[in-house]
Amino acid sequence: MLRITLHDNPSMFRLHLEGRLAGPWVREVELCWQTAQSTIQNRVLTVDLRDVDFVDSAGEQLLAAMHQHGGKFLAAGPMTKNLVARITGEPEETAESVAPLRRAETRHLV
Repeated sequence: MLRITLHDNPSMFRLHLEGRLAGPWVREVELCWQTAQSTIQNRVLTVDLRDVDFVDSAGEQLLAAMHQHGGKFLAAGPMTKNLVARITGEPEETAESVAPLRRAETRHLV
């Protein structure tokens, strides 16, 4: 199971993922990303992985593609920090944090 929440504000478009980025959920995230690409213009696309507890190889490939297209990542635990470090080539300690967004800026997809 994966919960996808879209946070849309003037400076950033964030995909907040919660659960397992695996199996058919990888395709759902890919569709959200493709839709976002047509609307984000000059804003930063951020993928929030702080609540992800598993990523399969297809999910890792999707995250790598997002990174190649300028996507940024938020990671918290050892697993996601290590994953982001492998994808970006940056140290695990560079994980960013963001301020909570107002409720009006949030849309949930299930």
